[in-house]
Amino acid sequence: MCIRMIGARLLLWLRILRFFNGLTIRSWLNLFVSLLVDIISLLTTKHIRNPKLLWPGLYLVKQYNFIIYVRGADDIYHALPRREDRAHDFIVSVLRSSDVFVDVGANIGYYTILGSKLVGSKG
Repeated sequence: MCIRMIGARLLLWLRILRFFNGLTIRSWLNLFVSLLVDIISLLTTKHIRNPKLLWPGLYLVKQYNFIIYVRGADDIYHALPRREDRAHDFIVSVLRSSDVFVDVGANIGYYTILGSKLVGSKG
């Protein structure tokens, strides 16, 4: 396994830890245990996949102050703020208070929640 690949993966996990707070002891523990399992898995297999959490839990997206339920699997990766820079920047730059936002085909609802925060209670 390439050292560069492991370094990139650790940077991704540091980004996850920077953007998410576990709301329970179990969800905090889940972040760190999942990180360790993911790195060990990366070292022992050639199969590379999105980072995933081992157990479901509630997490605070710190940058936008909203809570999301992560089912496990790779939901934490899909809820990572700015993972899709262009889509994220477009939504943030266009939506204003009282606008209407429809997230067609939402996966775990990251953009739905972000949109609801941006349009406010009148949107």
